[in-house]
Order: sequence, then C-alpha cells, then structure tokens
Amino acid sequence: MNTVAEEILGLPPNPKEAVSIQKEPLKCDLCHKIFKSFLALNRHKFRHFNPVTCQICSKTFSWKKSLEKHLLIHKGIKPYVCQVCGRGFRGKSDLNQHFYTHTGEKPFPCEVCGKPFADRSSRRKHYLVHTGEKPYTCEICLKGFSEKAHLREHSVVHTGQKDHKCQLCPKQFTTKSSLQRHLSTHMDLRPFVCDICDRAFKRRNALQDHYMTHNNTKPHACPICSKRFARKYDVNLHKVSHSNIRPFSCDKCNKTFKMKRTLKQHYIRHTNIPFKCDDCDREFFSRSVLYEHQLTHDEDNPFQCKTCDIPFSSKDAMKRHFRSHHNTNESC
Repeated sequence: MNTVAEEILGLPPNPKEAVSIQKEPLKCDLCHKIFKSFLALNRHKFRHFNPVTCQICSKTFSWKKSLEKHLLIHKGIKPYVCQVCGRGFRGKSDLNQHFYTHTGEKPFPCEVCGKPFADRSSRRKHYLVHTGEKPYTCEICLKGFSEKAHLREHSVVHTGQKDHKCQLCPKQFTTKSSLQRHLSTHMDLRPFVCDICDRAFKRRNALQDHYMTHNNTKPHACPICSKRFARKYDVNLHKVSHSNIRPFSCDKCNKTFKMKRTLKQHYIRHTNIPFKCDDCDREFFSRSVLYEHQLTHDEDNPFQCKTCDIPFSSKDAMKRHFRSHHNTNESC
C-alpha cells in the first residue's frame, strides 16, 4: 500500500522498477529540474516535502543525513583525518577531495576557461570570477566579495586591529594578504616585465595597468572634471586635487598633505636618505626618482629630453621626467 508521500510524489508501485518504467527525461513540477528516471525525480521531490531543521541555528536541509553532517560544525567534530598532513574533515568526501592537494591531481576543470582544480568547492569559488557575482557583502561599507573568507579578512579593516607584523620593519597590517604584498617591497624581485619597454613590476596587475600607457587607452574618467586616466587608481589620486582637505600631518614639522603616500615621501627627508645609485653613489629620497636617475647611466637610451638633454630608455619615462621638471604646457 502506498504511503501519503508516495501518493503526493507519484511513485510507481515498485520504486526499484522506476528506472525501467520511464526512459524519457522527467521534470519536477515544483522547480522544473530535469531527471532521467522516476527514482531520481522522486528522491529529489522529497527535498520539497520533508525538510529537516537544525535546532541550533535553524538552517534547513533536504535530508536527515545532511543535517547530521551539519551538526558536526556545532560540535566541532572532524572525524575524517588526512594521514599525510593531519587535517581533519567532517565528511569522507571532503577528505577524498582534499587528498588531491597532496597528489597534485586536479580533476575538476572549470567549464568556462578549463582551469583545473583539486576540489569542487575551489572550482565553485573560481566560477564567480566569470559571473562577476559577489554574494558576500560587508555590512559596514557594502563592499562585495566573491568568497566568504575574503569578507572575513576584509571585516578586520573596520576594527583597526593590526595583528600581522612585518619581521623586517616596524609596519603592521590588518590582513595577512596586505602583509604579503608589503613583503615584496623588501625584495627587489620584479618578475613581470613589459615586452615593449622592458620595465619590470612586482605584481601582474601593475604590469597590466602599465600596458595601457603604451596603447593610450584611458577608460577611467574623473567624475568632477572628466579628465581621463589609464588606471582607476590614478583617478582616485587625481580626485584629491579637487579638494582642499589635507588630513595627513607630519609629526616632525606639522606640514600637511592631501595624500598619505606624499606624507611618507616627505617623512623620509627627516631621516637618512635611503636610496643610493650603485653607479655614481648619488642619493635620493624616493625609489622612483632613483629609478629615473639610473636610466641616465644606461647606454641604450634613445629618447632624450630637449630641455636638459637627459636620455631615457622609453618615451613614457621621458614624458614623466618632463612633466616633473619642466614646463608642462610644452611638449618634449
């Protein structure tokens, strides 16, 4: 005799024969999902009629087994342990997928770009890159994130905590990723090289932004004066010029600045001059000025400033020099 659930779901007399009874694809009349057999369809329909709820956090699940696995989160139990690294997992399938990280296998490719991943969850997170979806939003500043972990890391910014300390200098950071980016400033590794002018960068996105200076692409416009820039970062720096607010003050001489980075550059003047040229021992207050100076020692400098005859390896470097040291209304 059929149960009430069987009547509601429309189960055949013998569920074991469900696969052979219907060979055509079947559709759930509640959510329109397609299935190849009665058995698969009816198992799915139970999700609509028999949800189970966690008594601790009120989260609902389609299956009792899923609820039992979820309860391990509240108990802190991770019964499945990796024999290689000792990391624990709540489910056996989670452990099996984790094991691929030790073997180097990546059996889960992205359906859009083909990039392979060691587990489904990493692939699912990566897929948001293609959709542009950012489902996790900061409640304070409304900034969106594609991953929950990134939102958690970002939230620390609003607390003011700086628990990540650089071992090479007194600087402290709110997030681990910020510390990692900062560490590159202590090393002169610049693996990303422009194939047009040979200028090298520490990060790939900096190289990508730099490429725009060669093709004269300026997709970002100032909302106040409509002046266009190659990088969004440059727009944000430029917008400060429209304001008279100077919130950054030097604690040595009380001089004020619009930007924090300008204050940092100024502050070096109260300390020892840190950047020295290896060719002539001349010293400079900033790394960028030193870099521009070092171009003068390069024999292969086809671009020369018409005002002071200083040679440069690229036309862009020459233009930057001219804007900084000569009349910006003229052309070099």
